[in-house]
Amino acid sequence: MTSKKVDDFSNDSTAHRLKVLHIIWSAKSGGIERLVYSLLNELQKDDTIKVDILIGQAKGVSMKEMIGNPTIHLGYFNSGSDLRWGHISKTKKFFEHYDILHFHTFHLGTAIAAILSKKRVCFTEHGNFGFGKKKGKVFFIVEFFKKIFLNHFSDVITFNSDFSRSISEKRYGLQKVDHTVVYNGVAETEPSVVALPERDIEKLIKDKFVIAFVGRLAGVKRIDRLIRAISFIQERSDIVLLIMGVGPLEAELKALTKVLDVEHNVYFAGYRSRIHTYISICDIFILPSQNEAFGLVVVEAYSEGKPVLVFNDGGGAAELVNAIEPGMIVKNEEELAKKIIEIKINPEARNKLNVEKRILYSKKFRIKTMADKFKEIYSSI
Repeated sequence: MTSKKVDDFSNDSTAHRLKVLHIIWSAKSGGIERLVYSLLNELQKDDTIKVDILIGQAKGVSMKEMIGNPTIHLGYFNSGSDLRWGHISKTKKFFEHYDILHFHTFHLGTAIAAILSKKRVCFTEHGNFGFGKKKGKVFFIVEFFKKIFLNHFSDVITFNSDFSRSISEKRYGLQKVDHTVVYNGVAETEPSVVALPERDIEKLIKDKFVIAFVGRLAGVKRIDRLIRAISFIQERSDIVLLIMGVGPLEAELKALTKVLDVEHNVYFAGYRSRIHTYISICDIFILPSQNEAFGLVVVEAYSEGKPVLVFNDGGGAAELVNAIEPGMIVKNEEELAKKIIEIKINPEARNKLNVEKRILYSKKFRIKTMADKFKEIYSSI
């Protein structure tokens, strides 16, 4: 892995290859960033394509799990409101080295640079619609310019689910621009990667019925609904809920476990990089999100053969579960608690037949399938 400032770019004798630059905003270790890097690692296996990644915010690379060869370029912008002409101009000149700009986020500065570069644009809407957040004046200003960029300066727009497509069509129109759904893909995990969990979790889960959640501790994830569901279970001494992730609501959620007297059943494990390891040791995976754009962790749980519970307002996550096990979609916290008990006392949901069905379904969402679809899109614009 290499990283450089954008003005350090130099030709690398790849004139015969299609040059595609993927653009994200920051280097945080989130779901979108993890997905984009997996996609790049898959795309670079094709020697007819040269792929790089630009991180718009010039604050260094913190994605420690990044592996592979795509070059990471660090942008000039210091914040989302940084619209200094010098930074836009330098970014525009950098964009001119590429054939296609593949945006995975919207930032006005990089969007202006793309327009000025006159390069072909593929924009992927990952479903960051601001659900669960307070929306101020800045949000609506950004949405106004994003609508213009999508409708007038994008060659093709892709969505990670029908849910994301539906919301985008209502919000941005998109009647005159090509757009399609390209489902997210999961990189296949080598057997050696799925190792034993750390000692703290290994001790915690011994002889317990294990429920797992993986994700950012933020509003859209609605982890409060999951914690309340646990509190509705009368006999829960042998139940443990592993919450793996970090985020702005961590303190609030920890306080909720104390208020509901479930702090002994809920373990905040923080950020864990080996997701498959922790999914593989759970009995059931729950994604309590509201308006989730896709729910990559649902596919990851299915790849381990695990039953997944979601809410009927779960957006893309409910879309995934409905296609294979609609009985695993609940309406409220009380129904979720009943479903947990049902699965706990009746292991039918974990039998071999259902495990094989889930694993087979997960194979529809391979990262290779996603990469192949984007290669088709690149060749068409």
